Amino acid sequence: MSQAGKYLLLNGGSAISTLTGNSGLAVGPNGSSNIDIVGSGIITVVGNPATNTLTISSSASSIFTWNVVTDASQNLVANNGYIANNAGVSTMTLPAVATVGDTIKVTGMNNATGWKVAQNAGQSINISTVTTTVGASGYLQSSGTSDCIELLCIIANTGWQVISVVGNITYV
Repeated sequence: MSQAGKYLLLNGGSAISTLTGNSGLAVGPNGSSNIDIVGSGIITVVGNPATNTLTISSSASSIFTWNVVTDASQNLVANNGYIANNAGVSTMTLPAVATVGDTIKVTGMNNATGWKVAQNAGQSINISTVTTTVGASGYLQSSGTSDCIELLCIIANTGWQVISVVGNITYV
């Protein structure tokens, strides 16, 4: 979807000649003196000539999704949160593919045995001044029902950092 229109200059005003975004190069007007602003995916752009506004919005109710885990195992997905609500330990495995900046949150609920964040080959997690054992034998585990952590991917695919913690987390 795109919006197009003309900008009329009065009393010697100046026109907008280019627009820039977060990345890429500045763009100038086309042959009709328009600069189109286009939405993509969940992003829409709606023009309102009566108020001289462009409204940019997302159709997603939340970009970060929370999931209740009632099974003994769960594969974690970047930019999601997980609430362990299983009768036994919920073992949740880090994604094999992650981008720097991806986050994952894990917390417990109603389960006395808590949760465990498992790793894949080559992965490790930094928590305070320590690092888990590299590979599938390393992990973090809660010690209380309501323990929680927030993990940030700091090295694509392999390196994670605990950036927030509540409780006493065990590391191996």
